[in-house]
Amino acid sequence: MTAFLIPALSSVTRTGVEAAEIPLRMVVTTNYVIVTNIVLVTNYVREGGASATITGNPATLRKPPAPMSDNADWIQLKSGEWLRGKITSFTYPKLHFDSDKLKDQTFDFKDVMQLWSPRAFCLYGQENSATGTVHLDGPTITVTGTNEVTFARDDLVTLSPGTLTEKDYWSGKFSVGANLRSGNTEAADLTSSFTIERRTLSTDIKLEEVGNYSELSGVENVNNFRADLTYDILLTPRVFVRPLFGEYYRDKFQNIRHRGTVSVGAGYFLIKRPDMQWTINGGPGYQYTVFEATEPGSPETVSTAAGVLATDFEKDLTSKISLEFQYQAIITGPDSGLVTHHSATILSVDITRRLDLDAAFIWDRTERPEPSADGSIPKKDDLRFTLSVGVKF
Repeated sequence: MTAFLIPALSSVTRTGVEAAEIPLRMVVTTNYVIVTNIVLVTNYVREGGASATITGNPATLRKPPAPMSDNADWIQLKSGEWLRGKITSFTYPKLHFDSDKLKDQTFDFKDVMQLWSPRAFCLYGQENSATGTVHLDGPTITVTGTNEVTFARDDLVTLSPGTLTEKDYWSGKFSVGANLRSGNTEAADLTSSFTIERRTLSTDIKLEEVGNYSELSGVENVNNFRADLTYDILLTPRVFVRPLFGEYYRDKFQNIRHRGTVSVGAGYFLIKRPDMQWTINGGPGYQYTVFEATEPGSPETVSTAAGVLATDFEKDLTSKISLEFQYQAIITGPDSGLVTHHSATILSVDITRRLDLDAAFIWDRTERPEPSADGSIPKKDDLRFTLSVGVKF
């Protein structure tokens, strides 16, 4: 409030003493100006340039309602929404979440801003692990158990709810594909594959099998089966030994009734990231072959020393599409085919959490096939393309 003394107004001009006697009048002027301009901006930025803008009251959005009090898992999406439920599994870059209202959902990990879990097992970095209360907050993850550890979210490899049990080490997949044709040409094609694996922090045991059968106009023209068993022990984050590799193979149209190969070796991870892995391995071995039929004077069985060289590349192209390339060469004596090659390129698309669509291109080659009893020589190369549906467990 400000006060001013202002002379009273008059139309008569006064001078001298009269002017000095002019009365003064007090005028009080008030001027209240209230300006309010409150701007609240929260911009939460994570590493890699991705960002999300969260509007509202930060005191209620930074944490879920009553976090950790009901033993439920909570996640916050980039949109600012909170979901309550249970984390069923996480393998980079996919988070599987059973929401109370939305049921089973799958999210890209980059779309999850926060995560709270009262107890979970985390595998991160170069085979490090921690169990306890888990809090993901933007670029970092904190696990509070016996000790508190903090690491970058990009280092997270696996997150399992609760404590790790024996069943958490196991995974598998069964795929089957069929092609039936009728009319001028009667044809039936059937392919199947099965994989089961037990993987811990330091060991990996894997069994794979693939079978193919085909008929054309009632005549069998494809019949083969392959099974591979590998056992790896991790010595360092990138170096592993393979104390056991075993393969069984048969293909009557390659004149192979039974063929068994065993070897030992070692390998190395050329690339080891949550979304990409590339390994090479090799070692000495032994091979035993029984042929379907041979020319007169040729042995029906052959045993020989062998050398195994292999590489395996896996890449997640998107959150739902993955690519795998396998190649293996077994070097033997000339009576066992000299060199046998096997490669498979597999594109897998997630239809649901448990269901996949697999497209595979497979190439098998024997440098020196064994002639049959009638003197005919099997073709060196076998090529096939398969389309199948797989169930993961």
